[in-house]
Amino acid sequence: MTGSTSDLRRMAAAGLAAICLLSGTRAGFAESSAVAHFSPEEDLEALDVRSLDALPGGGHVNAALYVLSDYRVIGALARAAERGKTVRLYLDPRELRLLKLRPDHPLCRLAETANVTVLLKSALQDLMHDKDWSADGAVWRTGSANASVSGLKAQDNSLLLITDKTVVAAFDRHFESMWSRSDNRKWTCRVDFNF
Repeated sequence: MTGSTSDLRRMAAAGLAAICLLSGTRAGFAESSAVAHFSPEEDLEALDVRSLDALPGGGHVNAALYVLSDYRVIGALARAAERGKTVRLYLDPRELRLLKLRPDHPLCRLAETANVTVLLKSALQDLMHDKDWSADGAVWRTGSANASVSGLKAQDNSLLLITDKTVVAAFDRHFESMWSRSDNRKWTCRVDFNF
């Protein structure tokens, strides 16, 4: 198969959108632009993993996640980075402190992966409570479900996959405003939380 990288990304995004639309409930902005999923009726963990694994190499993932403790989701983010995606994770330090992090913890390994940058919001500020990721300006994952096993599989939660580029761009602008805060701190597993 031949084609430019942007053509391949558009085809992959269209394929991801088709998968999402065939497996969920239509909702929202324009025909076929948003799909709603709900737990515990659906396995949102599997949907997150499938969606991240379906992304082509190159490009980027912007993720603002209040909780990131689900090992399968962490693994899917690592695989995206290994395919050449630039993965930017914006996390709230209060939730991160609750995890029992050791150097072999999947989140620590993810933070050390090439193409991955993790920033923490200042603990002196209010919570960063988003549960969102976007990819390549083509898809935005949002909803009430934290990226935890209980949040994605057991609790009553929602997950929306939105492919309306105007709406995805709005999230990406929001993400950039959070990412560019002067009091953010770069995090690796070796950095303490006292700031």
